[in-house]
Amino acid sequence: MYTKETTTKKKAPIRKIYKRSEAFRIPEWEEIKSFFTEDDQACMSSFGIDLWDEESVRENAAAIFDEVSKGRMPPANPWNPYMINSFFKWWKQSTIGTVI
Repeated sequence: MYTKETTTKKKAPIRKIYKRSEAFRIPEWEEIKSFFTEDDQACMSSFGIDLWDEESVRENAAAIFDEVSKGRMPPANPWNPYMINSFFKWWKQSTIGTVI
């Protein structure tokens, strides 16, 4: 027979379950577009990149990600980790057509 002391175990912590966690949410284009300022648009348009055009951003996503993830773009106000991660998820989801 077991005593109360021998049967008492620590319970595993209960974790909240979300239907769609923010960590896995793929941002929409309108959110990504909002990351680009008028100054960003004016600067990059001289290189033939329209930051307010979804197709143009998709075509140049690798170069854009490289610059923003290294803090080189935009120079006046680098993106925060949330913005960088959101852009990456949007880019990769649009590249492979599946949720990451």
